[in-house]
Amino acid sequence: ENQNKQTFIMSASSASQKAALDVFRSLDKDHNGTIDRKEYAEALAKMHIPKAISDIVTESVFSKYDTNKDSGIDEQEFLKYFADDANVAVHNRIDRTVFDEKFTLFFGLYFTLVGFIFVTNPEKVMNEAFEVKEFNGPATHVMFVLGVSFLSNGINALMQSTLGVSRVFGYGFVAIVFAGLTIYENLFGSIVGEEGFKKPPVLVTILSIALGGYGIWSIKMDKAKIKE
Repeated sequence: ENQNKQTFIMSASSASQKAALDVFRSLDKDHNGTIDRKEYAEALAKMHIPKAISDIVTESVFSKYDTNKDSGIDEQEFLKYFADDANVAVHNRIDRTVFDEKFTLFFGLYFTLVGFIFVTNPEKVMNEAFEVKEFNGPATHVMFVLGVSFLSNGINALMQSTLGVSRVFGYGFVAIVFAGLTIYENLFGSIVGEEGFKKPPVLVTILSIALGGYGIWSIKMDKAKIKE
């Protein structure tokens, strides 16, 4: 029984080392047998970790695991680094980075395109979707607001996938868009000029403005954390 247990542990250890070496090779972009600071920082950047924080993490990792001080982490040093439980989650995320980025980009393109169609011509969207020749103002206005939701969330996803902005910044942007739309319609009426429109409900106005204010505050706090 002890022998079987030992065999199982050795097998699990071998599989773990193989996984670690696969990650090592994916990070070693120039295939020179070591991961330098630039290659490690690029991996953190793909995970949308702010550069200021990435610099601190990179310096800490190389200070601890670059035992021969050659400004690079070789396979043996990386195996020791990978064995650290605190780093397992990081490397699991690295494996998912490529898929996450592609999905976020596709999501952003899709919703940006759909939102643009809804916003620029809500009446045409309604006419093509339903077998009704004419729609009243409220229905067209609702379709426009739905388009704003699609468009803002699509732009949010594109900013995250292409510019590397944080989720806090992205959703803060969406909150500000809706707050701005609500304030505009309270002051000037329907943004698409629909007759009979009075203004957004009071509760919706209060919640939208509060969310927009929180979005602005969150973006400022997010930047403040990056600067530290």
